[in-house]
Amino acid sequence: MTDISAEPSTSGAGELAGPLSGVRVLDFTRVLAGPFATMMLGDLGAEIIKIERPGKGDDSRYSGPKANGESTHFITANRNKKSVVLDLKNPEGVRVARELAAKCDVVVENFRPGVMARLGLDYESLREVNPGIVVASISGFGADGPMRDRPAFDVIAQAMTGAMSVTGHPGQPPSRLGVAMGDLSGGLYAIIAILAALRERAVTGRGAAIDIAMYDSMLGLMHYYLTDYFLTGKDPGPVGSGNPSIVPYGAYQAKDGDIIIAAFQTQFWRRLCDVIGRPDLSRDERFATNDLRVANKDELTEILQEVLVTKTRAEWSAALDEADIPNASVQKVSEVVVAPHTEARGMIEQVDHPIAGVVKMTGRPIKFVGRDREPLRPSPMLGEHTVEVLRGLLDYTDKDIDGLVASGATELGAVPAEV
Repeated sequence: MTDISAEPSTSGAGELAGPLSGVRVLDFTRVLAGPFATMMLGDLGAEIIKIERPGKGDDSRYSGPKANGESTHFITANRNKKSVVLDLKNPEGVRVARELAAKCDVVVENFRPGVMARLGLDYESLREVNPGIVVASISGFGADGPMRDRPAFDVIAQAMTGAMSVTGHPGQPPSRLGVAMGDLSGGLYAIIAILAALRERAVTGRGAAIDIAMYDSMLGLMHYYLTDYFLTGKDPGPVGSGNPSIVPYGAYQAKDGDIIIAAFQTQFWRRLCDVIGRPDLSRDERFATNDLRVANKDELTEILQEVLVTKTRAEWSAALDEADIPNASVQKVSEVVVAPHTEARGMIEQVDHPIAGVVKMTGRPIKFVGRDREPLRPSPMLGEHTVEVLRGLLDYTDKDIDGLVASGATELGAVPAEV
């Protein structure tokens, strides 16, 4: 196991260099919340050994658009990983999983609570073979509480934490955030917890059990909405692109689309009045303070809209930038991916997949100054690394591996998953 207080070790063949180089993660996750967490750990240099079921593997191998039959959703969330096939319903498969856990620093799983304990792969069981193991469990509602055993997906977490109640426009049906934050927030909080646990282990030598709920994670992102409710006793409602306590703040229609203007501070408000050719508005008693602008929001919005619709987004953006007023065009994905700043920040990368070919995807948001970033490795074929890992990490012989195949605990061959 790696002491993360020490200097990172040199990565092995086929491994990415990075601050987590030398950290090994045993990945039992599937679909999105868990795979997103382990993807980020892999991006940072950790070795990710992904355990997949025989025949089908991760369910996300079949979702989303396909490139030559391969799921681009799976390719994106499982880059920089190795795939090992193990049947966890087979005692031999569980035995091998425990042996692998003994060689790893971190285990990440997103089964329902109780599944890993029944398999003998939970924290209490694994620390018998690896006292310093860090086990991160991601589930819909966490390890305890009245909803512990309920299934959950992104939309469930968004609905039950109030996120959908404040998303969308007044008078319209509730809206789900277009970004799957119910899943992704669970993955992000898991990463934070894992890194904290590894740092603690470097000091104490002890491992840790981490309990991450998508419910808790999404509720954590609702922080000021809850505080506002406790203060006012009123349920917040959907505010579209705006903010209930700040005006002007949100989307306005330009000649060719929508533009965001966030001129909530006094200096921005005054500059905005000058930019749109209405300096009189800054002296209008109805709009003299932010509180007054909030109280007279509808009237002010109508006035602003009459002016803003006369020019394009680019024209307004240039004028607003010149006045140093926060603004942004509401861009489509097709506009974002060719934006100069996206390119400058390296936020579009690609992998060369053996079947799907070249697949472009979101790049790595975390940058380390002065370090070059290695090319991403493509997501693995189902079972592509089974033999490599069993031989290299567990010293299995061909006879040992043949015995696992005969028992049904594993399958060999880097082949496409069966639908």
